[in-house]
Amino acid sequence: MVPVAATLLATALLQGNVTTLTFKPAAETDHTRLPLPCLLPLGEGALPPRNPIQHRLQELLGERIRIKDKGERVEVDPEGDGRVWKPLSADKAATFDWKHGTETHPLIFWQLRKRWFVASARVEQTVLNGQLVQSLDADLDGRHFGELDGLRLEDSSFYLCGNDPLIHSARGLHALRDASDHLALKAHATLQNHPSNVPTYVGEGLQTLNQLRARAALPPMRIQVPRTLGLLKHAEYVAIPGNEAEVLSETRGRPGYSAEAVEALEWNSAVAPFTHPNEALQGIFQSNDTRHRLLCSPEQGFACSTLVNKFPDRHGGKAGYVWIATGNDTGVRLGVPAVYPAPGQTQVSTNSASEWPISEERPELFATQRGTSIAVYYQGAAWVEPRLLVFESGAKEVKGELFHPDRPAAPKRVPDNRGAAYFWPLAPLKARTRYVVEFSATERDSGGDREVRFVWGFVTGK
Repeated sequence: MVPVAATLLATALLQGNVTTLTFKPAAETDHTRLPLPCLLPLGEGALPPRNPIQHRLQELLGERIRIKDKGERVEVDPEGDGRVWKPLSADKAATFDWKHGTETHPLIFWQLRKRWFVASARVEQTVLNGQLVQSLDADLDGRHFGELDGLRLEDSSFYLCGNDPLIHSARGLHALRDASDHLALKAHATLQNHPSNVPTYVGEGLQTLNQLRARAALPPMRIQVPRTLGLLKHAEYVAIPGNEAEVLSETRGRPGYSAEAVEALEWNSAVAPFTHPNEALQGIFQSNDTRHRLLCSPEQGFACSTLVNKFPDRHGGKAGYVWIATGNDTGVRLGVPAVYPAPGQTQVSTNSASEWPISEERPELFATQRGTSIAVYYQGAAWVEPRLLVFESGAKEVKGELFHPDRPAAPKRVPDNRGAAYFWPLAPLKARTRYVVEFSATERDSGGDREVRFVWGFVTGK
């Protein structure tokens, strides 16, 4: 394990496109922003560990926690010798230096909706381009920036690093590499140059996409250059008179046809009537029906192209088109679903906009102003009978309407509800207010039915 000197200040030494970052321990861990895979639920009815992070936490806890009176009284044994048991408070998170053999690990305990949780509290931080960066050793293996570790930038939630630790700061996309020595946790942050054969608007779109993904606690993506080049060829194809109707396809033998464009369109492609990808991405993300296109694993990559119509009369008066091509794997990862808003997300909108095609089948749903929707994506999981409750300040239940694969919002156009559950509050949410979400479902597998349950919170903006 790399010891970290608490007295070291964060430094950023520019070395060409490489910035050397020195981290120092964070004063506290904001457990509300920890991603769902990093939390181990405790007590009666809690699910057993579902991923390596939770297994590691369970290994550290062992028999050193007592939960009595249905969770009303909880005690822990940080020293591991059974002599001093520390009580936990339901009103405030508690952090302990947890001894395990010859090692000591920081653990944080808290209660939410009468359920107890534990997670790693090993958080280090620094500043990159004037923005706060925090690193979480989620699996407590003594290293950072690993596949099962977390990162977060400024006001976003933590996301898992995966195989490609990235931070998308105001300056651009940075790839992180561990450069620690025996004194401090360090990282080399390499600024990724924009591909010379790709228009600059693609990079602008990537920055917007990664900002949106952070709202769902998902890691940044990179530009997928070959697919982008294919979409650029398709834009040229659509611009040729006679091809304007084929916005998502090409016909072999027609002028401008290319196999690269056809291959790019075979991805999870979307087309929107705009002239810049930022406009299209904002619209796609705000809709429950289309947001899943942007929630794929980062390895899928991002590609886009645009077309400004020289002959808008041939395209129904549209000023142009934007093509977006990503992946489509919004299922359960590490035993947990993707959720929006993400745990600890702030400045969440209080209102929800009308959505097509849902509004076409259910116009009464948006006849009055609704609160911002809460979404849980679990496509492919054997989860049935989903339930989603929202509580204002953790106590007062929010009234609303829930849609899911067995009760789709638009049964004719989207019969599977995109493998997700959407909850629309009947009225706008209150500004500057904390809300708690509790999602549960029945998991059916060969071992019999059991309940899955996830709890997290977010805060609305002005």
